[in-house]
Amino acid sequence: MFLESLSTFSIPLFIYMAMGAVITRIQLNDVNPKRFGWLQWLQFAVDVLRIVFLWPLVLFTDKLHGWLVSSIGVEDHKSVKEMATVTSHE
Repeated sequence: MFLESLSTFSIPLFIYMAMGAVITRIQLNDVNPKRFGWLQWLQFAVDVLRIVFLWPLVLFTDKLHGWLVSSIGVEDHKSVKEMATVTSHE
């Protein structure tokens, strides 16, 4: 079961990680790490990991918002129709 779920999520995870790497490269284009000290390297590493791993979260929340808005509209439309048919039968 674990291997099935792993294969289900591995392709989207790989795609999002690749997109995160591209976004990281774009956002950190002006950073020149040649003369960084150890603290600056840690800050740079945290920035890279933050962008790479939070990028899918941003996409997911945006998509989730769209799903919720569209499903609320569908549910409201269905409930209005159901109420209309219930009251017309009474």
